[in-house]
Amino acid sequence: MLAEYSRRMPFTAWQPPSLSGLRLRAVGRHIAALVAQHTREQNRLHAAEGSQATPRCVVQDLKRSLISLERRIVKMRREAMALVRSDAAMEQRFRLLTGIPGIATASAVQILGELVLLAPEMNVRQWVAHSGLDPVHQQSGSSVHKLSRISRAGNRHLRRALYMPALVAV
Repeated sequence: MLAEYSRRMPFTAWQPPSLSGLRLRAVGRHIAALVAQHTREQNRLHAAEGSQATPRCVVQDLKRSLISLERRIVKMRREAMALVRSDAAMEQRFRLLTGIPGIATASAVQILGELVLLAPEMNVRQWVAHSGLDPVHQQSGSSVHKLSRISRAGNRHLRRALYMPALVAV
């Protein structure tokens, strides 16, 4: 079976991903984690300010934590942009992404960080499947016909990065 597969499928040598692409993905994922942490802290601050039992020192500490997180996010976004500018091909893809309605700098960094490592010969169906946005039909015999939904089998970071730009574009 392996011999038959090797006869039918053309050989393509694996190319390691670029170091700048790996770095951009790591920075982009770190930014996403910081933003999620910032949201959690904002929610905690809102709950603390709404409660009379919360001491003033806790509220002040939460505010300082939010300021620190905002500074870290800004710094990481600057680092991501420096990585994008250091690679000409990545910078061109970044400009193409930001030209799409609904995608601004922050979203483009996240999306580019996840897509830059994919093989250039992938087709549209493969990109959609990689992102986990391909439809799944649930059917069992003639009696069970559930509504179609997205598979969610692909890259969750890419799906998360595409969510807000999709809402803005709609």
